[in-house]
Amino acid sequence: MKKVLVIETDAVTARRMRSLWKAAGYDVRLATDFSQAAFEAVQWGPDLITLDMDGAEEQARTVLLQLQARPHTCRTPVVLFSNRGTQKIPEALLRCVRTVVGHRTDPAHVIEKAPEWALSVVG
Repeated sequence: MKKVLVIETDAVTARRMRSLWKAAGYDVRLATDFSQAAFEAVQWGPDLITLDMDGAEEQARTVLLQLQARPHTCRTPVVLFSNRGTQKIPEALLRCVRTVVGHRTDPAHVIEKAPEWALSVVG
């Protein structure tokens, strides 16, 4: 079973995302604390990570840096949720980012595209 780590600080949104991923047949873990997110990813080894950037851009950038710096997670694809795109993220941190989606994007679309994103090779 494919594994998805949802990094989301809003507890209600995190539970909703977990329910959607589980209903689609994924094994899901939540990281609601940015300071523990990269550690959770290393320990669990997800196939895909979703990361909410809105409201916590600096912390999200730090998590991306931590993910890229670790051998166990540097090639794990990340889906960023952001209504501002990647404007405030240095290009070097975007190597593992598969796509950026707005919060108004239908979560079913994100889940539908997940196998494609998780299977694509990081350059």
